Amino acid sequence: KFSFKKYLNRPLNVCYIGAGYVGGTSSSVMAYKCPEDEVIVTVCDVDSEKINSWNSDNVNFNII
Repeated sequence: KFSFKKYLNRPLNVCYIGAGYVGGTSSSVMAYKCPEDEVIVTVCDVDSEKINSWNSDNVNFNII
């Protein structure tokens, strides 16, 4: 099994710019699929409402 930690001696840090339809879904899948000690996922966005929504217990996707 491939391990970033084995080669880097630390977890891999990944930062997504934008918590919208692409960045939000891509980052959530990566965070779900990768062990926390292997990959640290961070998401940045200028819209604080998006970030607050992602950090809440009830993530709401407004698709119109």
